[in-house]
Amino acid sequence: MRFAFSKKNNRRLALGVFSLALSGCVNATTTSVNAVSSSSRSSSSHAHSPRIPSSTRYRVVDKIVKKDADIMLAYWQSVDENCNAQKFQVIKLEKSPIHGNAYFTDLPIHPSFPASNPRSQCNSKAINATTLHYKPEANFSGFDIVPVTVASPMGAVMNVAFRIRVVD
Repeated sequence: MRFAFSKKNNRRLALGVFSLALSGCVNATTTSVNAVSSSSRSSSSHAHSPRIPSSTRYRVVDKIVKKDADIMLAYWQSVDENCNAQKFQVIKLEKSPIHGNAYFTDLPIHPSFPASNPRSQCNSKAINATTLHYKPEANFSGFDIVPVTVASPMGAVMNVAFRIRVVD
């Protein structure tokens, strides 16, 4: 396995936790590994990643999931300056995964705004967030994809494709 380089900005993306802030009030956190399989691909369905829908542009987030695990892929949370949760306009599963189950649930999560953000005072308070979870089929290992569309309370729309590699 080798790390992929983004063609757009020639930067290596590595294992880590990152936050995306939109309009200063949205906090979406995911853990990702951007990796591609080696150039020698087998014709087996387990050897390559599923295709990302081409009709819309997607931000791709690669995830490695242990077989038979039920994990949270990401969460979306919007908070006003008084630490009140703002509901997203749309959080929608565009297509069900082929080899597992994806579902949304609301959970209280502590935001992680930087100290320079007026909303950093909210970091000590658990605030409801919409979470996306994935559970692969029993004994499945290979690749799956979960495309979602998210529209923030301010109307910013993003499409995210979670490209999932299920391993032993």
